[in-house]
Amino acid sequence: MNFLRNHFEKLILGSVLIALLASIALLLHSLGRAGTGASALIGEARAAATGGGPIKLIGEEDFRDAYQTLADQRVRFETLAVQQASPLQGNLYDPPDYILCYSETCNRLIPITADKCPFCGTEQPPRNAAPRPEDDLDNDGLPNFVEKKYPFLHPENPYDARQDEDGDGFLNAEEFRAGTDMQNPESRPPLAANLRFERVFQRPLPVMLKRISRNNSDDPARWTITMQSWDAPRNRWRTKLSSVGKEIEGYVIQSARFVDNPAQEGKQIGVVEVKPPDGSDPYTLREGETASERERFAVLYYYLSRYVQYARSGGVRRLLHKVGDEIGLTWGRPPNLQTEVYRLESISPDTAEVLLIKPPPAAGLGPTRLTVPKINPREDFIPQMPAGARSTMEEGGYPGGSEDSSPPMMTPSPYRRPRPGGMAAP
Repeated sequence: MNFLRNHFEKLILGSVLIALLASIALLLHSLGRAGTGASALIGEARAAATGGGPIKLIGEEDFRDAYQTLADQRVRFETLAVQQASPLQGNLYDPPDYILCYSETCNRLIPITADKCPFCGTEQPPRNAAPRPEDDLDNDGLPNFVEKKYPFLHPENPYDARQDEDGDGFLNAEEFRAGTDMQNPESRPPLAANLRFERVFQRPLPVMLKRISRNNSDDPARWTITMQSWDAPRNRWRTKLSSVGKEIEGYVIQSARFVDNPAQEGKQIGVVEVKPPDGSDPYTLREGETASERERFAVLYYYLSRYVQYARSGGVRRLLHKVGDEIGLTWGRPPNLQTEVYRLESISPDTAEVLLIKPPPAAGLGPTRLTVPKINPREDFIPQMPAGARSTMEEGGYPGGSEDSSPPMMTPSPYRRPRPGGMAAP
């Protein structure tokens, strides 16, 4: 009985082992078929990708080369202002279609593939050039890629930006910033870009009080008032005796009195009130003191030549204008005389602002406003003039000016601050 039981158990164990071996064999067969199918798919993929050849695996060196290629072709995304972010900017996966013009005075959206701005004509930086400090080796405001295009510029010459290649009165760097042609005198920034601001000026009144004599009377009507009036033709002051109610150079003396002299205790000085010819509020005149008109004027200079040799002999014009005045600037000679008219919009202690009114702006463009910078002779003028340009200037004079400009800077100004007995420097 025990023998039969042991024999039966051995049969069962043998059957289980046979089933297990059969399962392992079936699994190995299935894995073999799957590997063959995978190999076939890999082969098909390689053939499709390489035209039948094997696919080369990317190594570390290949990866560095690919990264450098992408870095060389990247777009200068930082030139787009953050505050103007829009779908046009795109991203690293979808490059933008437009970018801001390189010129700061233009800043219009232009096609990213444009070599020149279609609005201002400024040359755009190469697309594969990332912004680096060495982009302007001489730090003169002209990028290297611009200086390499012209024979009269050099990336390592810091003085060529402050030359006037075409002789139109604008420095090379100024023409680059404005997007105009440095070699074409007919292509230049607005003429008002050559205006400079010196100071705010108030013209002196043409009359002043010299002294008041009481004539032993307390009645102002019996006092003798000694006035001075400016004689422009003779360029000197003239003394005139007057009294309350009388007129001198259009100014009517309305009243006279004495007040304490703050400079000398116990002393008094005379004071008169005079009504101006235009009927505005009266001015108060004190003995020996000069009064100025209330209206403020901007002292401006218009550069016809940027060469220092001619700055004092006709290359600079002095202008005096109040807010609202029209300023006519010209360039060239008849019959090719060109004129631009600006209106002085505002005056501040440090600058002025002008608006171009003639010619009017082209269709679709806004008004042209320019801020007039402070005069800076060290930066505004070219130290040395080429021989050819010098002879041209000496033979032909200056090709432009202001319609209402005063004589050159060396000539005494007609607007000088008067003082008793003479005229002081402006």
